[in-house]
Amino acid sequence: LMRLNSLPSHEGRDGSDLPASLPDWFKALAPGLEGWEALQALAAWEQSAEELQRQTLRFAIQARAGLLCRLIDKGIGYPATFSFDASLSRIIVEDKKSDGRLRCQETALAQVRNLWVCADSELARRFHGL
Repeated sequence: LMRLNSLPSHEGRDGSDLPASLPDWFKALAPGLEGWEALQALAAWEQSAEELQRQTLRFAIQARAGLLCRLIDKGIGYPATFSFDASLSRIIVEDKKSDGRLRCQETALAQVRNLWVCADSELARRFHGL
C-alpha cells in the first residue's frame, strides 16, 4: 500500500499537509469519498493494512483447503464447498443439488461479484434464517 506521506501534499485547512491527490486504487475503491472524508478513510485503510493482510492470508490458506458454504442458485441454497486454485486466481465450488448429484463449477475469481458472509451481512443471515 502507498503510504500517505509518500503522496504529493499541500497545506490542509488546519495547517497540516494533505496529499494533493489520492491513489487511483483508492478512488476506484471509494469513488464517492472526497476531500477530508477521503483522506480520513485512506488513513484508516493504511492503519488497518497489516491486519487486513494477515486476515487475507489466513483466509486464502483456509480457502485453498476448502471451506463449507452454501451456493445460492435461483433462490435456492445448496450445501457446498468452495476452494481456490494454487494461484488464488480461480474459485472452485462443489455442491450437491437436491437430487444428490455432485456439481463442480470453476470460474476466474475476478469474475465473482458477490460473496455473502453471514457474519458480515444481514441479508445473508436473513436468507439462511439466522
